[in-house]
Amino acid sequence: MSESDLTRTLVAPLDAQPYEPMPRREWLVTNGLGGYASGTVAGAVTRRYHGLLIASLPAPLGRMMMLNHLLERVRVRGSEPLWLGDEDEVAGPNAADRTGHLAEFTLELGLPVWRYALGGVEIEKRIVMPHGQNTVHVTYRLLSGDGPVRLTLRPSVHFRPYESTVDAGPAQTYSVIANSSGYELLSSIDIPPLRLVMHGRRTALTLDAKGFTGVPYQMEANRGYNSVGSLWSPGYFRAELVPDEPVTLVASTEPWESVHALHPSAARE
Repeated sequence: MSESDLTRTLVAPLDAQPYEPMPRREWLVTNGLGGYASGTVAGAVTRRYHGLLIASLPAPLGRMMMLNHLLERVRVRGSEPLWLGDEDEVAGPNAADRTGHLAEFTLELGLPVWRYALGGVEIEKRIVMPHGQNTVHVTYRLLSGDGPVRLTLRPSVHFRPYESTVDAGPAQTYSVIANSSGYELLSSIDIPPLRLVMHGRRTALTLDAKGFTGVPYQMEANRGYNSVGSLWSPGYFRAELVPDEPVTLVASTEPWESVHALHPSAARE
């Protein structure tokens, strides 16, 4: 069996009626520990279980939602900012498939790959989880068009057990610690920190805290559960995309030595 036999491609995979109460196409990546990343192909967060890092932590914590969402914005030279999904909020209106920028979605050996065409450039996104680690790599590449392209990523969080409702308490406050390895996002509740680091050209983190209290989860509403939650963002990462220089955001609950054990290029494998 060849690799092409294990590849499935969806061209321009817009949901037919993005605002209707219908299931959307979804993806899932696992880490072999019980942790995972999952979401919709379009990027909309519709279930309590959707997130980019659901870590499998030691008892009594279990599976914890650690990284809920990434707001992805690009700026091509001479153009206005463009969004790959949600627009200009911590998590937006959860209607990320309205723009038509997603040209193609592919499963390669079970791993999700997005290709966006916007502003005269093509950008690829891949998500992988190293086996046996509560870590996720989100990697972006400039496939075609003139660079540099300014990439801005705003992470948002609501630390909670993954099965709890999206408005679950207790109320939390968050803080950010910077060190030579990267950044740690800590909560006022007793759980491990979320460690964040961005690899690429001219990377930086701008602290610009924002909260959003009206994040809708459509599939939770359909199932009769509490369906409006809150997210908080510490700020945004920025980097420059140029040919042959990918940008990778790494999020993890592992010790720093494990977070840095894999070179960012391993996120393509």
